[in-house]
Amino acid sequence: MNRRTFFELSIAGLITACTGSYFYLANEEMHSAPLRNEKVLCDLHAHPSSENDLTSILQMLGSSGLVGLAARVGKDNENILSYEKAVELVYRDYSFKEITPGKLAQYDGGYFARTQEIVAGIHHLLAVGWDGDYFPYYDTLEEAVQKIHARNGIAILNHPFIVDEGKFIMKLAQEQHLPAIRNAYQWIDEVEVHNASSIDLLPFFFPMKSANSLARELADFYGHQGVAASDCHRDVRQVKRSGIYVQQRVIEEEGMEGLKHAIAMGEFERFDAYVSRWSFFKGMLIYPLMGK
Repeated sequence: MNRRTFFELSIAGLITACTGSYFYLANEEMHSAPLRNEKVLCDLHAHPSSENDLTSILQMLGSSGLVGLAARVGKDNENILSYEKAVELVYRDYSFKEITPGKLAQYDGGYFARTQEIVAGIHHLLAVGWDGDYFPYYDTLEEAVQKIHARNGIAILNHPFIVDEGKFIMKLAQEQHLPAIRNAYQWIDEVEVHNASSIDLLPFFFPMKSANSLARELADFYGHQGVAASDCHRDVRQVKRSGIYVQQRVIEEEGMEGLKHAIAMGEFERFDAYVSRWSFFKGMLIYPLMGK
């Protein structure tokens, strides 16, 4: 093989590899959930970055649907866009108004709400509509749910079959975790049965999609309808990919109390979709390296 032939074959191989990588990573079209007449798509579990460019943040907040800005405690989460940070960005805009002060707001064509993801042992909980300050970490799920309920909030069990092993290690639940997961289903108000970020990034090594099907099976057994959420990590394009449709009238006329009631009573319709592998990779690795 002469040098020219070797060079041409190398270029062809590189192009093929790049093309294949692109289609592997860009495996989902990153569209927002479809619009529904007189209903609002609520993506309550999302962690967009406050360090994204302002235009992207404002477009995300003002687009159709509702995003729950799920703050997390700890220094490692300072870059998450919280409800309070969002209010600071938009409160001067003529379209901004708080429907429920400190908890739920309207901006342009969208809504945003104050939520929090809480670590409780091996579990993650989403608190919605509580009174007072943010919650700390808890050793047990039972204590965390009791604290949320004591402050007039509701508790949603996030990605129940992806458990927290500590030191930023999240893994697919094993046999030894099942008793704790079954117990958790009996304490919470609702459960997240579709997490849009639970993808098969490397199917043979990290088959996380199965966590959603396992969550749905157990939800049926315990009588939960099951919610969906993006679990956005930094990339604002992930927001409002998945969620639950709630009547717009409930949000605008009854505010946070109406939203909580709709969730607790199962008065919603779930919409499931996944983020792309590329978006997940950006949000979990590239953006953190960029300081976002």
